[in-house]
Amino acid sequence: MKTVLVKNKNFNSINAENSLSVGDLMAPCYYINFTFFYDYVIDEATLESALSKTLERYPELSGRLAIDQKQLKLTNEGVPLRHLDTSKFSLQDLKLNKFSYEFISEHFKQNVEGYSEVPMIVTSQKLAASSGMVLQFDVFHTVVDTSACYLLIADFCSMVKSGSYHFEEVEQGVRCKYFSPSGNPPRYPHHEVVPFDQPLILQFPPQSPSETTTLYITKDKLQQLKKDVYDSGLEIKGRTLREIECKPSTNDCMISMLHKAYVETLPSTEEISDETSYALGIAVNLRKIRIPPAAKTFFGNMLTSSVTPFSKGSVLKSSVFDMAVEVRRGIGMLSEEYIQSCIDKLDQLKFYQHYVILNPTTLILTNWNSNEWDWFRASDIGGGKPVKFSRLGFYDRAGAILPSSREGDLEVIFAVLREQMADFKKHPHIQKYFQFDD
Repeated sequence: MKTVLVKNKNFNSINAENSLSVGDLMAPCYYINFTFFYDYVIDEATLESALSKTLERYPELSGRLAIDQKQLKLTNEGVPLRHLDTSKFSLQDLKLNKFSYEFISEHFKQNVEGYSEVPMIVTSQKLAASSGMVLQFDVFHTVVDTSACYLLIADFCSMVKSGSYHFEEVEQGVRCKYFSPSGNPPRYPHHEVVPFDQPLILQFPPQSPSETTTLYITKDKLQQLKKDVYDSGLEIKGRTLREIECKPSTNDCMISMLHKAYVETLPSTEEISDETSYALGIAVNLRKIRIPPAAKTFFGNMLTSSVTPFSKGSVLKSSVFDMAVEVRRGIGMLSEEYIQSCIDKLDQLKFYQHYVILNPTTLILTNWNSNEWDWFRASDIGGGKPVKFSRLGFYDRAGAILPSSREGDLEVIFAVLREQMADFKKHPHIQKYFQFDD
């Protein structure tokens, strides 16, 4: 393996520090992984040059994090670009294994321990028989959310491909712009916030008790899922669509179905009763919710979690439709007034973390599929779209919704307890609408 520290060649040290916003400090302290498999190879020098030019737009990424000081120091120490030895697996091997999550995670997941002060790590690796390459980005969540990662990755890939940025401009270097406290006490209790005296760096054990799989759902099956959820939900209560004030989206229906299957297949233990909390936490992008709306190209963290407080008993008794209505109602509560109240609450605390990250029974789902994101086209580095896009590095009770290589289809990376996975896959809802990578 060869590691190169790639720096911003036009670095300006006038602003040596950049304060982390309350949005940054609320984000989980771990790396988000983005992995792309290609059927062609780009040489190391081209990748290094493109990364250096990309850092001219994103100078923060070549700095170092000082979370205990609530700072992102603009030191230009460089982004580690790791060129790994050629993999023993070819693209054909990956296809024969159907790009199963278990296979690619075992053989391509990177160790990022000891890098917690580094905002981003980039890794490239050629596949055997010159059949392609793997490109990975591990970005520390305290620095950016998924929307911001899309800006960065699209700009880098465009720089590799054409020597120019994908986006005309990006709003960066203004992390605290949308997070000013009002000077008033918070208007809501904000139980979703857990205070700490020092930063909580989250380290997940390499040998997790969970098992991760990829569920596939086609565009047609997704439409059928929503129709079935609506039809059965309205029929049970004898209601009409007009009577439903809070109408769930397709995504609300799908994640509620996944949550129901998750809870209904949990291993039985004496500690679990009908009153046991099994809340559903959903990552919500605040860019459109803020008044006035934040820029789509804001580079930083602007996520929060909408938490629907289900118990085991309520999940067992509720229809998927009723669960989806509650999910949509919870997301709808994230008003500008509520967000400002949360900012005012966080301003009173030294450090803090999302409750959903720490609660061992909350299922956490994040949606990387958006009409505003085209991950496959944006990650073309010169020879066409990647063959596969995934996220490596998961822990129990978490899931991510990603676009599939076939337009309109979705992939859901989902992690549950190892002893639960077989029953989860056999759940009637899962069997009816989803396929697996095995």
